[in-house]
Amino acid sequence: MPELPGFEIVLCDTFERGRLEDRAGVKMARKAVAREHAESMSRFHGLRPAAGPVCPRRVVGRTCQAGEPSRPCICERHRHLLDHARMWTFKDRPTSGKVFTFEPYGIQTRDLVQFLDDLEKIGLEVEAAGVEPASESTCP
Repeated sequence: MPELPGFEIVLCDTFERGRLEDRAGVKMARKAVAREHAESMSRFHGLRPAAGPVCPRRVVGRTCQAGEPSRPCICERHRHLLDHARMWTFKDRPTSGKVFTFEPYGIQTRDLVQFLDDLEKIGLEVEAAGVEPASESTCP
């Protein structure tokens, strides 16, 4: 299982300083952070952003069930844990599978256990790693 980086991103809120800067500037900053994140994942882990829904089911070749009324998908049931969720694919092997990453701000034990149980039911294991983006990749 690959070791993947964790990031803490802080954007300044200019409203507190008594003036609102245009929202386009905030959008540009977020896009720049996303671009930098993608470049780090590419350089250090050999991954690139994957197209399509961002859902753990896609890692095991299943389709995302979001929006299906019969049963909420994993990505819907655990939305509160899946902050900054992203799907990736290997640059040199784009058909070899997907990697799902997320960066939770906080997790309660019960929520984590339920999430892990749901992932185990579809055949996924989880590795939690607090690795700096510039560290060496262990991706196969």
